[in-house]
Amino acid sequence: MGKKKKTILKKLGVIKRIRVRKREKKFTPTLTKNQELEKILASFEQTESDTESIEEKTTGLISFEHRITDMEFKLRYLNLKDVFDRDYGRSFPSLNSSLLIIDSEGRHFSAFKAGYNQVSGDLLSFFKVNGLRPGDVISVEYDRNELSGDGSYIVRIKSNKKVTPEDVQKEPKQRASKVKPAEGRVIRSDEETVTSPQIEDVAPSQIEMGQDEKDTDLILFEHRITDMEVKLKYLNLRDIDNKEYGRSFPSTNSELLIIDGDGRHFSAFKAGYNQVSGDLFSFFKVNGLRSGDVISVEYDRSEIADDGSHVMHIKTKK
Repeated sequence: MGKKKKTILKKLGVIKRIRVRKREKKFTPTLTKNQELEKILASFEQTESDTESIEEKTTGLISFEHRITDMEFKLRYLNLKDVFDRDYGRSFPSLNSSLLIIDSEGRHFSAFKAGYNQVSGDLLSFFKVNGLRPGDVISVEYDRNELSGDGSYIVRIKSNKKVTPEDVQKEPKQRASKVKPAEGRVIRSDEETVTSPQIEDVAPSQIEMGQDEKDTDLILFEHRITDMEVKLKYLNLRDIDNKEYGRSFPSTNSELLIIDGDGRHFSAFKAGYNQVSGDLFSFFKVNGLRSGDVISVEYDRSEIADDGSHVMHIKTKK
């Protein structure tokens, strides 16, 4: 380009505009497709988080639908997750907080926050009474301002499923009107009582440890509660000498009824070869049990509750 022509264009401001455009192009960063996608997702997550926080602070109400999985049904717990796989754990109370599940019929089930996004406790009874199976959808509702008489956070869970005789072969009878309820907690009860055979007091020394289970119906041992059992709410079928008794108890997933020294009833189940799980949260809480405490466990295979559960008597040594 000639000198004369440059001078004319410069006067017109054309060259200056071209240089500015070149500089802008040179210093404007370009994003890859992955970076653009990450930016969009980050923006979406931030917006969604802000929206949920505003809603929770305004109403305190959380509600969602959840589809029960095979694993939840087998291990008796619930994930705080909706049908779109979104987690709600952060909106619920902290780990190990006491919960009270109320179903659509007004029945009460003791539970606790078992993990960041899980609820455990007496889910065996909840599933059974409501005839729930893997694949069924339930509606979960939690209001942080709604508390029970003993300070438990209330979680309302409804099922649109109509319970039929096929769903529940035999609905568990509401146990023992003479049962002493935990302070402030509603315990299901009616006029029927569980009749059980009288068991004579037998000292541990009178029972040969490791004796073939076919030789006696009565199993009796003492167990020292561990830190892990208190934290995860379960019991090992093991005595203070570390001897296991799991083989003498019913098979895995069999339903159990724990009766404590004051006659209170707690729903449970055989969770593994040598473990018992279920409403151990209430059992520990009501009996004031801590890690290191010793309990006496008594199981008679001939003692069965009205609903078919195997009865375990557990007394504290405190």
